[in-house]
Amino acid sequence: MVPGARGGFLELHRSLRATPVSSSGSVFAFLAAASLSFGIVQYGSPILQFHESVRRFLLDISGTLITGHGTVAIFGTAAVSAAITAVETFEGRAWLPVTIGVAELCICIIVGLRVPLLRSLMYFFALLIAIPVLSSSLHLSSATHRALNQDSRLFVYTWLKSQFVMWVLMPWCIAALAAFTEPAWWKRTLWIVALPAYSVIWSSIRLAFCASVLSVAGPDISLFLWSVFGIITDLISLCLFCSLVVYSAGRGLLNGA
Repeated sequence: MVPGARGGFLELHRSLRATPVSSSGSVFAFLAAASLSFGIVQYGSPILQFHESVRRFLLDISGTLITGHGTVAIFGTAAVSAAITAVETFEGRAWLPVTIGVAELCICIIVGLRVPLLRSLMYFFALLIAIPVLSSSLHLSSATHRALNQDSRLFVYTWLKSQFVMWVLMPWCIAALAAFTEPAWWKRTLWIVALPAYSVIWSSIRLAFCASVLSVAGPDISLFLWSVFGIITDLISLCLFCSLVVYSAGRGLLNGA
């Protein structure tokens, strides 16, 4: 409970409570989100092709070897060629990634025990490190283990499919906030379009980075990379844009006052 909150309930900040809500503007915002989501699904192939073009460029300039290409289709879109890179297997030195994983696990636990504010985050990281290390050392999931040890195909396919779903949902998430905080219709439209556009480019950069890391670090770090640089980074990006929407709306109200 926040001190001063009436009736013992949390309340919206007064800057949001004072924001004028336009019914027609809200309907327009959600229609814009629906149109954009529909457009992303309809034009999924060109979007994925652009995503992969940027990623291949980054892989080339980073010197990461592209060993082949695979095809991926999402939501009935035409098959798109995705660059596949090698994953370091540490053949003959299987003890090395397991040893490094155990060391990272110990560091996460020690930091979590000594720094209370980071405890939940460190324990989460420890879980992401422990699962693939245990699976790799004991071969608990032989099919997944073989797939990840061959190349980055499974990682790339999983990444692209999850990211595509995020791109479809993001316009709705930002519209739900912009519709009730941003009084200017053109700014609402700008935020709704900007978030997915940013996410596509940002995703290609992150996936290129993860593929490069897997090519030298091996598959034991794949779950950590996918979670931290995938879903968690998407949520941080969404929070960033939500903060920018509220900030922009507040500036607009102050300037108009």
